[in-house]
Amino acid sequence: MASFSRRLAVPAFLAAAALLVGCSSGDASEADSAPAAGNTDAPAYDLLPQEFKDSGVVRIAMASTAPPYSAAAEGKWSGLIPELAMAAEPMLGIDIDIVDTPYTGQIAALQAGKVDMVWGATYDNADTEAVVDLASYMRSAASPMTLKSKNIELNEPEDMCGHVVGTIAGGGIQIFLENFAEDCKAAGNPMDLRLYDTSSGATAQLQSGQIEVLLGIDLIQRYAAKALNDGAVFEVHDVQVLPSIYGMAFTKGDTELQEAMMEAVRQIMDNGEYSKVFAAYDAEKYELTPDEVMINGVGAGKL
Repeated sequence: MASFSRRLAVPAFLAAAALLVGCSSGDASEADSAPAAGNTDAPAYDLLPQEFKDSGVVRIAMASTAPPYSAAAEGKWSGLIPELAMAAEPMLGIDIDIVDTPYTGQIAALQAGKVDMVWGATYDNADTEAVVDLASYMRSAASPMTLKSKNIELNEPEDMCGHVVGTIAGGGIQIFLENFAEDCKAAGNPMDLRLYDTSSGATAQLQSGQIEVLLGIDLIQRYAAKALNDGAVFEVHDVQVLPSIYGMAFTKGDTELQEAMMEAVRQIMDNGEYSKVFAAYDAEKYELTPDEVMINGVGAGKL
């Protein structure tokens, strides 16, 4: 598997302004530019478990179908999360290898030992904390998206009642909508809830008119709306629900790797690389501060 630092690509909508940070051919010039595995001077290196110092690699599950968070084409990764990982890699002193893993299978891959951690859109909540440990790294929220041609008016969450609403299966938004659908039913205005495996698949269903409202991660929704016909097709409504914390997921009790990754994130916060990545994706409002990077902060009532 290629080193992460040689597999990052710039998203198309930033291509004119962004710097190309790598490619996948693995020639000598690329190897020279990549951080050397086992860099003992790296700020977080001493915190790593010995097995990672020996292997020189940490395997991270990430989904390739969630732009602008993470995407991949022809072995090249792009997006906010891969760019955060790229910035964090030299702080660790070992290589990061991304293992392309669908969102719904990421925790299972971690539990099966196929990856060492998950870095994606994993909600920090008490239920998830009972299964894995979560190291907070950013905020998020969900917003509804509709077809502009439908002229659907959504001013508050209750306005989703009575509509065919879709979302991604297996996450916090599904749980929220399942509970919300019960409230709609009790109010005499039932919601028809549909679940999909990927954000791209759900967006296609919205575009085709199979669903009326897509409730998804605000940043992903706004990216999709902007990308299609210069914003002429979709409308993202200014109704945010489910304010959330995203966490990197680890096997319960894997404290050494957790501490190393959190220190790497704090380092890129301190050196400004963290904020640069968020600014590139118009996501500044979702940044955390170094003292908000912690294990299971939502369950502890600290976030």
